[in-house]
Amino acid sequence: MVSSLHEGYALPPPNPGMSGGPTSPGQSIRVSAFFTVGGSALQFSILFFGSVIIARLLTPEEMGVFAIAVTANGLVFALQNTGVSQYIVAEQTLSARRLGALLTLQALQSAAMAAVLVLLSFALAEILDEPRVVPAISLLSVATLLGPWELVAGGLLQREMRFGRLFVISVSKAVVTTAVAIVAAANGFSYASLALGTVAGAAAGSALGLAFCWRRIRVRPNLEGWRHYWRFGSAMLGITAVTNLCSRTGIIVLGRLTDMASVGLFSRAAGITEMVQLGVMEPLGRLVLPTLAAQRRAGSDLSRTYLRAAAVITALNWAAFGGVAVLADPLIALIYGPTWLPAAPVLVWLCIARMLVELVVSPIELMVATERLHLLTRVLCVRSVIGLAAFSAGAWVGLEWAAAGRALEAWVGVCLTLPLVRAAAGVTLGELSRVWGVSLIAAATAVAPSATWMQMQGWPSEVAPQILAALILVGALGWLLVLFAFGHEIWGQVRQMCSLAAFRPQGRR
Repeated sequence: MVSSLHEGYALPPPNPGMSGGPTSPGQSIRVSAFFTVGGSALQFSILFFGSVIIARLLTPEEMGVFAIAVTANGLVFALQNTGVSQYIVAEQTLSARRLGALLTLQALQSAAMAAVLVLLSFALAEILDEPRVVPAISLLSVATLLGPWELVAGGLLQREMRFGRLFVISVSKAVVTTAVAIVAAANGFSYASLALGTVAGAAAGSALGLAFCWRRIRVRPNLEGWRHYWRFGSAMLGITAVTNLCSRTGIIVLGRLTDMASVGLFSRAAGITEMVQLGVMEPLGRLVLPTLAAQRRAGSDLSRTYLRAAAVITALNWAAFGGVAVLADPLIALIYGPTWLPAAPVLVWLCIARMLVELVVSPIELMVATERLHLLTRVLCVRSVIGLAAFSAGAWVGLEWAAAGRALEAWVGVCLTLPLVRAAAGVTLGELSRVWGVSLIAAATAVAPSATWMQMQGWPSEVAPQILAALILVGALGWLLVLFAFGHEIWGQVRQMCSLAAFRPQGRR
């Protein structure tokens, strides 16, 4: 994808203020994409099969208790996330002493947030009349304490385009998290099994981050340059705090207005969209910031890069989430079992929301790379507040209406952020419309076989796996043919990543 959006671009030389440096000059951005995209497929598979097993070991009510715990963790993380990884990637120079300050600040934040999380657990237990959230949230506070080392190490590895090592961290976390959660659930740990898996995964991620970046992370604690970091961090905090607070508060409102079973159903539907996001969208989006930041350091034009990124991400996103929306009932039944079928309408609305969001590709990454993040803060805050109001109003009516509120929030976000993104990337609405048009035609072609068959069969809730596989395969072939006919960017990316030339040192080309 964006791996070769700036074809042949080599990373800048190592910063002399740092011990160690970036990956060897021979490693191109395309190789990074190869590791990131290919590796995420494995991570996706692990989490997918793990969720299938967990759904059969736990009830919707037990999943709801854990969903509330995750929501509380997200509320606290919203106040902790000051964008340290993005700061490390985008910063022009990064000395060892500045890195030590970042690690110190993150450690102090994590300790404070872990304490807040434990206190919050008692408040939520009282509000929801659900004492089980206390041990679940308290366990997740341990994972909060382990976060700084992985965050800083991840930022360093991303800055240096060492996506192979990032892949090792993410897949190892997925394996550990899934294995511990399944074993714990099978042994009767109920809702706490997922929290135990999360803590184990956080420990694995931190340990690997330390192992890969030990020489650079081995720095003295200090607070040098904290004001400079805080100027960046406060802008990021303004975005993440409000957006996450509104999103997580919506889940608590849902639990208050309904019950833990409804929260569990919503979390399972959201889990499917998050797995698709993790397996398809996130690895591509993860390459946007380092690519744009590197180009900006080199003084290159960003418009062509952004349009190519938008072409790839929208083509994949709309086809994937469109297909999931059409096959929501049979997919829910196949993955989680008939008990979870009430989550299918929720899944449809969440897929629509995901498709709308990608009309504006990677807005935060673009604004960080162009040093315009402050312009995005107010816009995303307004979007989040409107989204919370829409979600809460929908929750009064029912679960499906609450999910529709997420789609409304996504559309409001597009309307508010599109002008800022166009200005930052230097692209016109006409250029974006042409990209959207091709992606929409390809997505419609991909979804058509499944939609036609489901309509002819009366939209059954259960479909044989072999039929589902055939429908998806026919749709994927149609999708590829449309992209080929339009000479879409994806074909060029596939050819370049499969080419042996992509793995040769740039100096020998």
